[in-house]
Formats: sequence, structure tokens, C-alpha cells
Amino acid sequence: MAKNWFEAQKNEKHFWKEIYLKNKNKKKDIYERINVSGAVGFTNQVVSRHKKKLKHFDKKKIVDLGCCAYGVIMGFLELEKKKNFKIKKIIGIDPLMNFFKKLKLINTNKKLSLVQGSGEKITLKKHEVDFIFCVNVLDHVKDPQKVIKECRRVLKKDGEFYVSVHVIFPYLRLIKGLIKYFDKNHPHHFLESEFYNLLKKDFKKVDRKYSCKMIEDHKDFNFRNIFKHKNIFKGIKRAISNYVLYTVYYNCSN
Repeated sequence: MAKNWFEAQKNEKHFWKEIYLKNKNKKKDIYERINVSGAVGFTNQVVSRHKKKLKHFDKKKIVDLGCCAYGVIMGFLELEKKKNFKIKKIIGIDPLMNFFKKLKLINTNKKLSLVQGSGEKITLKKHEVDFIFCVNVLDHVKDPQKVIKECRRVLKKDGEFYVSVHVIFPYLRLIKGLIKYFDKNHPHHFLESEFYNLLKKDFKKVDRKYSCKMIEDHKDFNFRNIFKHKNIFKGIKRAISNYVLYTVYYNCSN
């Protein structure tokens, strides 16, 4: 188990508690991905980066593993109202799901199941689902290899695993072991080659589809915003992260 997993979970709760309070007080800086337009934009972006079209998911059963309080689940359910496809079932799994439901940050419906659980032990049958999305999750879990193995188990034989994660730039290889002391929200820090090898242990086909810098997804992670941040040290940390981490997207199948 990652030594700082429990600390990371505590930090995650603190982050979402702040989001809840902002929603409750109706402040302008509400986290955009938990409103309808933000969820749709996020889901469209993830699907596009994996080089897929929405019709690919028509009448399929999907898992969003480590979905937090939004993931791709809310976006898919909104998009099917307007687009020519229908989700058969979508299942959101997260170790903090009961916490999210208690704060009413996310709610179930007839097509959506919300499950409190971990990726190391997915409570689904063998070969039960068509697709699994795992968006920036595997560097947060206790045991990444167990999670990957579980994903392979519950996928149908022709199913696909769509995974993305933050990885470290190769030029920081020699100081990789020190990064955990500055980035305590992530129990694991991978080089891209290490992450690829983890995937290849359980999936025969691992295709790299996209990569991007942190700032592409977080426009506020730049040096100009350091002094605008209410916590200047957090602002500095976010700006530096652009030179430490980038994001990769893989499609995995057997």
C-alpha cells in the first residue's frame, strides 16, 4: 500500500468539502465540472482524447472508476439527452462515494449506480462491462497493479479500458523519489515508461492516444496567477507542477 494513501484521501475530502460550501453559499467560483455544462465539456474532452465518438458507447455498460463527484458519468447522462446514443448502464465507483452522496454533490438515477468501493476490489462479475474509464486515478490508489488487474477481470473480452494519469517528465528521473514529499495528494509518481509497463502486464494492446501539459487542463496553473491565489505557496506549487507532470491517455484491450 502507498504510505500516504490515507493522507491523500483526507486531502481529497477537504477539497470537496470546500466545493460543497461554495455551492451552498452560491459563490461565483463554484468548481465548474460539477455543473451541467462543465460535466458535458469534461466528458467530451475525455472521449475525444481517447479518439472515440459518442456513438461508440451506444447501448453499452460503462464503469467510471474513481469518478469523485462528477467524472464522465454526469456528462454521459446529459449528452445522451441531445445526441443519438443511449447508455445502457453507467456505474460510478469511488472510495469516498458515501461522502459525496452525503454532501449531495452527486445523485443516483435509474441508469446510474453509485458505489462506495475501491478499484482493488471491484464488486462486479467477471466480463460484466463494456468499457471502463479511469481518469487521473491510478496515481491515487493503494495498489495500481491490482486495480489494473481488476479492470481486466470485469471487462468483456472485447471491452476497452480508457485510462489517463499524470506522469513525471523524464528529465526528473533522478529525483523522482523526492517528489512525494512535495506532492502529498498523489501516493504514486510514475515515469511514463513505468506506467506503460504496468498496463502491459495485464493488457495485450496498450495504445498511447494523447498527452498534454498540466496547464492545458488548468489554465490557472501559470506563474501570472501565483499572486492572485489566496494561498501564495499553493499558487507556486501549482505553477511548478507544469514542469514536473504531464498527462498521458491510453486505450487498453486484449
